Amino acid sequence: MDRGLGDHEFDSVTLLAAKPFLGELRHYLGESVNERIDAALNNDLTSLSAAEIMQRLQLAGAVGHSSAGGAA
Repeated sequence: MDRGLGDHEFDSVTLLAAKPFLGELRHYLGESVNERIDAALNNDLTSLSAAEIMQRLQLAGAVGHSSAGGAA
């Protein structure tokens, strides 16, 4: 992710994970990537459909932040 950030492939990151994995993710991301986290949602979404996940992301305001047009 550090390389992608350096290559301007994204400008923000949204993390979706259940505790304690959310903390583990943050631990392994570089400092520069951690500074780009715009939302960190403590949710286990594994039982939801793709449509339900998208709806939750929209409600959280975590959709459409990437300048590269892709998901990070």
